[in-house]
Amino acid sequence: MNPKTSAEILQIREKNIAYQGCISIGAEHIVGLRPDGTVITHGSNEYGQCDVKDWRDITAVSARGWHTVGLKQDGTVVSAGRNDAGQCNVRDWKDIFAVSTSGMHTVGLKADGTVVTVGRNNNKQCDTGAWMDIIAVSTSTYQTAGLKANGTVIVAGHPPGSKCDTSSWRDIIAVSCSDDHIVGLKADGTVVAVGNNDNGKCNLQDWQDITAITAEGSGTTGLKADGTIVSVYDTFFGVHDFSEFKDLVAVFDCIRDTIGLKADGSIVSISTYLSDWTDIGTYSPVEKERRIDQKQAELKKHEEDTENIQQSNVYKQRKHLSKFLNSLSANGSHTVGLKINGTVIACGPNPHGECNTGNWKNIIAVCAGDEHTVGLKKDGTVVATGKFVSDSQFADWKDIVTISTKGSFQNYLTVGLKADGTVVTVGNRTINTASWRDITAVFAGSNMIVGLKADGTVLYVGHLDYLNGEQKIIDYDLKEWRHIVAVSVGYLHIVGLKDDGTVIAGGNNTEGQCETKDWRDIIHVRAGAYYTIGLKADGTVAAVGKLADYMQKIFDWRDLVAVSGGAHIVAGLKADGTVVAVGPDNDYWQKSVDVSLWYNIGTATEGETLKRIQDELAKKEEKQRLREQEEQRKREQEQRLREQEEQRKREEEQRRREQEENWARQGLCRKCGWKRSLFSSKCKSCGNKIMR
Repeated sequence: MNPKTSAEILQIREKNIAYQGCISIGAEHIVGLRPDGTVITHGSNEYGQCDVKDWRDITAVSARGWHTVGLKQDGTVVSAGRNDAGQCNVRDWKDIFAVSTSGMHTVGLKADGTVVTVGRNNNKQCDTGAWMDIIAVSTSTYQTAGLKANGTVIVAGHPPGSKCDTSSWRDIIAVSCSDDHIVGLKADGTVVAVGNNDNGKCNLQDWQDITAITAEGSGTTGLKADGTIVSVYDTFFGVHDFSEFKDLVAVFDCIRDTIGLKADGSIVSISTYLSDWTDIGTYSPVEKERRIDQKQAELKKHEEDTENIQQSNVYKQRKHLSKFLNSLSANGSHTVGLKINGTVIACGPNPHGECNTGNWKNIIAVCAGDEHTVGLKKDGTVVATGKFVSDSQFADWKDIVTISTKGSFQNYLTVGLKADGTVVTVGNRTINTASWRDITAVFAGSNMIVGLKADGTVLYVGHLDYLNGEQKIIDYDLKEWRHIVAVSVGYLHIVGLKDDGTVIAGGNNTEGQCETKDWRDIIHVRAGAYYTIGLKADGTVAAVGKLADYMQKIFDWRDLVAVSGGAHIVAGLKADGTVVAVGPDNDYWQKSVDVSLWYNIGTATEGETLKRIQDELAKKEEKQRLREQEEQRKREQEQRLREQEEQRKREEEQRRREQEENWARQGLCRKCGWKRSLFSSKCKSCGNKIMR
């Protein structure tokens, strides 16, 4: 095949030039630029070098050492990370056209062709004040290279004990420098190099059709016009397989990794786990239009899938039961229940204080780890008790809507889902979910996190673990999972509940814990260590996997609205707010399932709480009304009796007076009606004086 002409090389480079600043690799972190101007990161954040979630309108990124720099659309620059040499002091920079960083200094190319620098200058690598007509810059720990508009290259600084002389170079269209060598790309697609030639990293005279270059201390990599790469590197860390590096538009190198970027925004890499990185880079106008159309189609499908899920019977049933699903959690050697008044009850041996929840209030969800307990409060904050956890670890957590926790011994992890659909984590394992968006549910395993999206797809980050005594990477292929409404994680397997009531499972199936294909009418799932439990719509359970003899009792349970379980215990919440649970038949484990006196377990939504309050008030008002009616009836009855008695007395008095007057007219005694005597003025009968 004939070599490309200079015009063809320049055309390809011009087409791909926008991708060159889209990925950058630091000492222990990687940074990627998205088309919307936001930035994604992976790796260590020891010095805050990954604190870029608030960055917006970024057009290029550069990362070296333990800091990150971003070039904004308005020509200003932002930075994050280590600043011990002043390498992040870029706040006052303006009119910047391009940026490049080393571990200890940062270089900015201005629109007028001049160069500004900050940071360490012990090798005069920052002596660029007199530079003019610069169109590109590249920097490393000891030196800075500038590409001039006339195709020549100038250098500031030098590696210890040597110097990279580029004075004879001509027709250069790109430059890249490492700590001890510099590489230049010529307009005809060939490459020149100068400096330390360890590993033959400067023996590039046979390279042709190169459109981009990258130099690192251990080697040199070139991107070819056909989208493949060539590379010379130190094989100390192994022989690299570049067979998947095809159709690339940019390449990025570091001492232990090579990353290739494709036009569709996906990436390939040698050693870094970045499977969740998509939609990286910026695009040409044509590609941007295609992307917009594709994104709109994806958005429409996402909306349709989301609507279909929300209209499914399983989703509606789960929504109806949502007040119960987060109210019971059993794991390790303890069981935790959330009461309708927002307090928490727990039972178990309590060796690490995992059951010390007595003073918790205003809780809306609980989750039990193997040796700890986490609670979500109504205000979106989180409390915790037990081994490895404390309230202070969650002091910065706000707006949390869902929690999940897992782990014991050397592995422990707590995950929080925020109201905006993003995810936060606390634990001793670095699991990066910074790129996750639109998440509606999360579930934590000892070494992994599973996230459920609104459209029914599933994401996961993990999972290196030990299987049968050997360290293995457990592969969970979830790309084809669709229409999922709930997820759960066991020790080495993942379970997903679909919107049609069926269940899908993946991962380790040594105990048959993934044999759920025949399940129907399931509305809730829980994965134990080596088993899977499904809650059926009729309130009974289905289960597969390694179930101890005592666990067989769960098949007799009825009227359940939630289930939970760990390696040794299983608990179920009934519709009446009581709880059933099973565990090993000994005193220690029976303490873990001592739930016979539990009642009123189950949370309530604000609407239900308000309705309950209103119902209680209505009942009190009705009782008060009946009481007042009864009192009024008694008062009226007493009043009638008094009036009747008074009327009777008046009538009796009237009769008495009429009788006396009648007796008086007849000359009889007024008092007793006796006939009066002719010879006495007194009545012979009563002695009453009778008027004559």
